[in-house]
Amino acid sequence: MKAYIARRLLYAAFVLLGVSIIVFFLVRLTGDPAGLMMPLDATAEDVARMRRALGFDRPLPIQYADFLIRAVQGDFGTSIRHQQPAMGMVLGRLPATLQLMGMALFVALIIAVPLGILSALYPNSFIDRFGVVMALVGQAVPNFFLGIVLILFFSVQMNLLPSSGRGGIEHLLLPAVTLGTASAAFINRLLRSSLREVLGTDYIRTARAKGRSRREIVFHHALRNAAIPVVTVIGLQIVQLVGGAIVTETVFAYPGAGLLLVQSLGNRDIPVIQAFVLLIAVVVIVVNLVIDLLYGWLDPRISLT
Repeated sequence: MKAYIARRLLYAAFVLLGVSIIVFFLVRLTGDPAGLMMPLDATAEDVARMRRALGFDRPLPIQYADFLIRAVQGDFGTSIRHQQPAMGMVLGRLPATLQLMGMALFVALIIAVPLGILSALYPNSFIDRFGVVMALVGQAVPNFFLGIVLILFFSVQMNLLPSSGRGGIEHLLLPAVTLGTASAAFINRLLRSSLREVLGTDYIRTARAKGRSRREIVFHHALRNAAIPVVTVIGLQIVQLVGGAIVTETVFAYPGAGLLLVQSLGNRDIPVIQAFVLLIAVVVIVVNLVIDLLYGWLDPRISLT
């Protein structure tokens, strides 16, 4: 196990290196941030002086080498717009984003797991057909459209929930439902198909022949094996939630790291963009490692070598 984790961490270092190269050169294709910072009547000499002050006049390989050396030491640069440490700004907004993602995943699971189990136990029933419709709608409706509809109904028409900002649980409900709906639809359909397949296996029929109750068969035998592909999808959905959070936070003006990224893209605040992407890459790597370790716990036959 230790050797497996050490090998994965070594691979992660190369992944982070590749991500840093890609994001470093791609963000510079968006334009020169020095031009945005200068007034409209600034001369070319003024812009050139600003570029020199920011260090953007040097060749790109030299800029990347300087960035990489400082990043290894934990210094991801200073925000061009706010004159604050870039990683510090992202980390300051990250708890809000993690709170939103956690709430969205909770909403997805409390909807998808019971509905998926009932759909597998009662195929072609009203519950099963409702689950099919919910899956189609949940995966077809974009986040930004669903968020706007929820704001119009619950905030504007009913005046029940706030439409923006961060505070108590009431501020999280609409963004979490918006963000978690697509994940709930996907998890529901996968759990249904996986559980139905497991319920048709020989060892489940043997358990029935021995007189085991349906509750014991489903929760003690079938669900654990059916959960293996679902755990994989949940790991992938966490990655998808990161991208969805960017859109959701923008729609609801939720002060998380996703909204900070959108604002930084508009301002061409390159250090903040780089810090955000690298931090999310670390989150994705950790999530994938945890999911792989869960395989061995769910099914001891899976060897992590």
